[in-house]
Amino acid sequence: PILEYSIQLFVSNNYQLVKKKLNFIINKNYKTQNKQNYVLNEKDFFIVAFIHELDKEFILLYKNFTSRDLALDYCLKHLNFLSKCLIVNAQNLD
Repeated sequence: PILEYSIQLFVSNNYQLVKKKLNFIINKNYKTQNKQNYVLNEKDFFIVAFIHELDKEFILLYKNFTSRDLALDYCLKHLNFLSKCLIVNAQNLD
């Protein structure tokens, strides 16, 4: 499937740091912070590279949605460990 709208969890120009954050999230699974106890599925994570003229940034994304509204709604309801829901249109990253 083509990645459309997704929830940004973390960004860095260091790929290893992004992988480390992903492993932390998967291992911790945020069960203690997520009151509704949703399990985060490893298959729902994506790391994409955003290359611009100054550098490249690696973005850790969670889930794939067909619209910004669906992604935001999911984020607000299920990802209460995030201080802010940032929705990325992955089609605009190139």
